[in-house]
Amino acid sequence: MKILVDIGHPAHVHYFRNLIGILEKEGAEFKVLARDKDVTHDLLDAYGIKFTSKGKGGEGILDRIEYTISSLIQLKRLIEEFKPDLCISHASPYLAFVASVMGVRHIMFNENERATFFRFIVRYFNSEVYTPESFIDGKNICYSKLPSYLRLAYLHKNHFSPDPNILEVTGDDYVLFRFVSRKALHDRAGMSLSEEFKVKLVTELRKFTNVWISSEGDLPDQLKPYKLTLPPHKMHDAIAYSSMLIGDSGSMSAEAAMLGVPSIFIYHYELGYIKELQDKYGLIYHFESELSENLILQKCKVILSNPDRETVYQSRRDNMLSEKEDMTRLMLDIVNYN
Repeated sequence: MKILVDIGHPAHVHYFRNLIGILEKEGAEFKVLARDKDVTHDLLDAYGIKFTSKGKGGEGILDRIEYTISSLIQLKRLIEEFKPDLCISHASPYLAFVASVMGVRHIMFNENERATFFRFIVRYFNSEVYTPESFIDGKNICYSKLPSYLRLAYLHKNHFSPDPNILEVTGDDYVLFRFVSRKALHDRAGMSLSEEFKVKLVTELRKFTNVWISSEGDLPDQLKPYKLTLPPHKMHDAIAYSSMLIGDSGSMSAEAAMLGVPSIFIYHYELGYIKELQDKYGLIYHFESELSENLILQKCKVILSNPDRETVYQSRRDNMLSEKEDMTRLMLDIVNYN
């Protein structure tokens, strides 16, 4: 079997890396196209996945148009040369269009209700679309819902055990902050956390424990001493051994939940998987705005002051895992059914 994978974000590397590894051992041949975004290429190198770069893209309208045209041309050329039996992506509009026009089976996964062009793709292109059961959509669009989360493709107990050697870098008692840049198209309407708020959060929690910060953008001078510098593929080890994760990253908040680590997620919009991990499993606490500053700090202090914290949240994780399946296994079933 020949399979083409389009990767546009570092998270996509994690979603598909175990699927790629398993199918390669079974004789499948892969071609991977990957955007040069953040640490995407570093992750692919770390996991030994060969890829072709799609370039960086850009933030301006003309840059985005140029990147779109370039991506479509690259995908068309690769499909003509490689002749894949199957294409796989996470909500890639480029691959959805090209695969549909060229008559190639396209499997698309998506968990983000705010993914740009998602509903347009589902309605007009011939893609097989799979989302988690938690996906929120009132438009009655046709797609299949899965009893899992995309992060269980790599953080399920079947695939991940944290490396205790990370403690030589982090120490064994710390809170991890994660701040994102909000440059993605689907994030543009949401505001970034202010520097003042970040400083206050870190300063207050420093009174209770050690802190580390992972940040996509530059940090204020007061916070630079707490920046955590790790190879990108080691970040999940740092999350696993943290006492709590705090920030505006839905991806990393969900990763913490998969590992039984409580997280405070501060973001202006509701995401289905975040809502379920909060309301059903009690692993995430979602605050829509930094205007809830006092409530956020209060919740942080309550969590940190609980001597049974690890037992409580690991139990909640076990409950979640008892009801959710290994996403990589589900992906394998979907790929192999036809």
